[in-house]
Amino acid sequence: MVPREITLRRSPLAAKQRGHAPHRPACRPALPLAQASLKLAPLVVIPAPKANCSAVCSAVEAHAIGRRRLCLSFVFFSLGGGVWCSCSSGGETMGPDRVVGVAALQFACSDDVESNVSKAETLVRDAHAQGANIVLIQELFEGYYFCQAQREDYFARSHPREGHPTIERMQRLAKELGVVIPVSFFEEANNAHYNSIVVIDADGTDLGVYRKSHIPDGPGYQEKFYFNPGDTGFKVFKTKFATIGVGICWDQWFPEAARAMALMGAEVLFYPTAIGSEPQDGDLDSSEHWRRVMQGHAGANLVPLVASNRIGQEIIETERGPSKIAFYGTSFIAGPTGEIVASADNKSEKVLVAKFDLNKIKVKRHSWGIFRDRRPELYKVLLTSDGQL
Repeated sequence: MVPREITLRRSPLAAKQRGHAPHRPACRPALPLAQASLKLAPLVVIPAPKANCSAVCSAVEAHAIGRRRLCLSFVFFSLGGGVWCSCSSGGETMGPDRVVGVAALQFACSDDVESNVSKAETLVRDAHAQGANIVLIQELFEGYYFCQAQREDYFARSHPREGHPTIERMQRLAKELGVVIPVSFFEEANNAHYNSIVVIDADGTDLGVYRKSHIPDGPGYQEKFYFNPGDTGFKVFKTKFATIGVGICWDQWFPEAARAMALMGAEVLFYPTAIGSEPQDGDLDSSEHWRRVMQGHAGANLVPLVASNRIGQEIIETERGPSKIAFYGTSFIAGPTGEIVASADNKSEKVLVAKFDLNKIKVKRHSWGIFRDRRPELYKVLLTSDGQL
């Protein structure tokens, strides 16, 4: 759809104050940028017949004002009181609104699979009723976070992706409600095991799997005992409502993961999580640090971000006695500049929902130039472990 151009004239009051008679300037070719006046005076917007604004758009495309273009719902540049257009920054056309509702679920898990999956289904329905199109369930929600302990019997909790009962149940739910659901599960693939997510589209289609790339190994979070490092690489999934990127828990602490998904076209980032207290340091509360790291990913890439965490205390028996973690919840949704727009506390079951216009966010992202000004040839050091080239 071709945007309708508009002509703007200075208000009669402003003209009178300058000692000039109010007038409505005729459409004329844009002045060269060097001659263009960039001072904004009080303006009145007047609908006008279609005009050729390509010259203005070309000039704007070639010149960023202070490394950042003026951007509102539309971008208006005053070029000597001449032609004005409703083209978006960077010469892009602002398309119709493309609003997507996203949700994060937060709840306590028992060690009963049916109870947990039923709880997740109930909350997905609640999120859908509140207008969510994409609903994120927390990491490994089918049961306790078993990685507190190294127990061989817990490998029995893994299942192949094909024929997985929880995935199939969520496929039916997604199709019924018309929502997208990323589903976290303990994946068995021949002799390998992964901490994985399958993304289910709004028609129930399995769009593919992402396997967790960064595997932690510390007191209470002994995931290396269970999971192979993911072999899928970072991925994006083109769902009915948006192109999304999904990382899993420890992935969220690495800015490279978020940037990789954003570069591949992710419009929203999702991070299902299982994080809480540290068994070796009961006084440590990393929840604010956890949030700020991901808020930075949202702001640095100018994409919304959804983080879902569990709540409640879980106790796992180990050879050395019981191990316990108090999961601190604080699930949240961040906007494209990192601001938190929806938030949960550390104890309550919660469904968080927020809506974003992805077309307007795209214009904002492009107007900032953060991807235009990247210098990939300078980032080779990121491919090293010790910073030595």
